[in-house]
Amino acid sequence: MPSILFNLVIDELFEIIGDRFGYELEGVGKVNARAFADDIALVSGTELGMQQLLSETEKFLTARGLELNTGKCISICLWKAGKVKKSQIVDSSVTNPPKFTVKNKPIQLLGVDKFCRYLGVQFTPLGAVDPRVSVSELKSPLTSLAKAPLKPQQKVVILRTYLISRFIFAFTHTECYPKLMRQQDRLIRRWLKETLKLPPSVCSDFFYLPVKEGGLGIRKLYDIIGIAKIRLYSSFFRAGDECLRFLVETQGSTMHSRWCNAMKLSDRPSAADINQSNVLLINESRIRLAETVHGSVSTVFRESPITNQWLSGCTRIIKGRTYIKAIQMRTNTIPTRVSTTRGQNTNKACRRCGLADETLIHILQSCPLTQGTRCRRHNDDCRKVSDKYSKQKGFKPLNGVGQNVALLHNLLRHARTNKNNLFVRLLDVSKAFDSVSHDSRMGVV
Repeated sequence: MPSILFNLVIDELFEIIGDRFGYELEGVGKVNARAFADDIALVSGTELGMQQLLSETEKFLTARGLELNTGKCISICLWKAGKVKKSQIVDSSVTNPPKFTVKNKPIQLLGVDKFCRYLGVQFTPLGAVDPRVSVSELKSPLTSLAKAPLKPQQKVVILRTYLISRFIFAFTHTECYPKLMRQQDRLIRRWLKETLKLPPSVCSDFFYLPVKEGGLGIRKLYDIIGIAKIRLYSSFFRAGDECLRFLVETQGSTMHSRWCNAMKLSDRPSAADINQSNVLLINESRIRLAETVHGSVSTVFRESPITNQWLSGCTRIIKGRTYIKAIQMRTNTIPTRVSTTRGQNTNKACRRCGLADETLIHILQSCPLTQGTRCRRHNDDCRKVSDKYSKQKGFKPLNGVGQNVALLHNLLRHARTNKNNLFVRLLDVSKAFDSVSHDSRMGVV
């Protein structure tokens, strides 16, 4: 059934039952029904009133070709616990427990030691189950994924696309405080470092930057859940629902204030403030990465999204070992004399040429030992660019060496003399990589 038709039916049901048999909320009035999508919650202050609500609802739906699925229905009953100002959760163990039926079929009474699953979250009569249950469920799939016979990049894709997304809803709608989300992010980072064979000291912000900016695109639970919880709480007050607002204000916990403090927001932030906070979190992550030795090239590759596509892990032609080595090169974590003796007063000169400190940038860009490899790499890139222009654009490629320079000079002079149209494109092909040391950039003497 289309959602708009279903909503019309539910609206008609609410008009018929009005506020009869409801539960009295001080300052709000009687509340007897709530609805979300195709789920309905009926509330009453008495056992007789609840049964009457069920009977009228069942009669209304039957007349319109709908019915209640008693197999998925549950009931929760709270009684006054004598003289103590507390409520008692009633189950089948008490004397004369309440019994609710639909078409003579009993509805399950949820006891204090039982739970039900709703929208992926486990609930008890006291509310959502302890969030540590969801936390323990995250460790098991991470362990299984680590042992799976897959390439490292395939594991990263599964983590980014499926595994983290699976727990976002549960973490958003349970009592997950900032400290608990930090622990989960730490668990995921540890898994990534082990899978990609990265040192423990690698900057964590590399994992969280988008792929197009040179990161792995892993979502940070601390930021996602924090922003989601604040937005959810703010939506309660914009909805104009007095009952929901009353329950949030009187029955809420300190979770909202903690997340607002963690996200550096006020207790009642506007939508613009929340969006601005999200942008600031990303900018701070970029800055932190750029200030570390592991992100010294991040500003270079951020300007060229096409050179970062392989980081997504969706490229089939890259071997697992090659992917790991490429990640280590991008994060400047390949062992060199400088990286392995950082903070030590030892000889850091290049073991091959001895002309400069042995850094990854020196090995890739200026060491005489790798000069031949760099030239071959450069020539291969030039040939690929030339072939593309000659096949797709109709240009004739001329390399900037020897006779080709003289030929280009003669063509330009001939075109200028005879006033012919001649289109020339001069391309300077180079490898994008950092040529400035991290210490020089940070002003370290």
